[in-house]
Amino acid sequence: MKLLDRTSFASPLARTGDTFGDKRRKVLDAMTHRGLDPISFTETVVVPHHIDFMGHIANAHYPTFFQVSHNRLLCAYIAEFTNEEFASAVTGAHEIAPVPIQISTAFRLPVGFPDAIITGGRFAKVDDKIWHIVYEAFSLASGQHVATFDVINRLVDLKTGRAIKISESDAGRELRESRAGNQ
Repeated sequence: MKLLDRTSFASPLARTGDTFGDKRRKVLDAMTHRGLDPISFTETVVVPHHIDFMGHIANAHYPTFFQVSHNRLLCAYIAEFTNEEFASAVTGAHEIAPVPIQISTAFRLPVGFPDAIITGGRFAKVDDKIWHIVYEAFSLASGQHVATFDVINRLVDLKTGRAIKISESDAGRELRESRAGNQ
């Protein structure tokens, strides 16, 4: 949990008492209703350097918005469903790393300035070869779903450079059993 604690500043769940409190709560409720994992929720304030010449967030910034959610979701999974030896091997990419093998982004609505983007993710599929995770972004100002980021990860042994089966990591079985009850 130490890694999650270090990124807790990015969680919108801790923000209260500002002018967007009611809107934020509605967005977070909608995200939870869509099956996104609250531990992965992060909020990024849109700043002028995110804006392109057309007045909205440049598409290239979205992966950075999703990355914090991605890290929080994987850290939570590692902390909850694996043993300390595996967690040590993966965190900090010491021996094993989840490596994205396919990433796609679908944009739904433009977002301008001022605004904030709230992102969250959920495991869509876990089998012996992949962790398929779907992330969604919402505009705090409009409350609308504005983009989806789809990531397929493989576990790679960093010493050999070869993909390994998730079951070989002693983590895949627990995750499959856990997520099967949520689907």
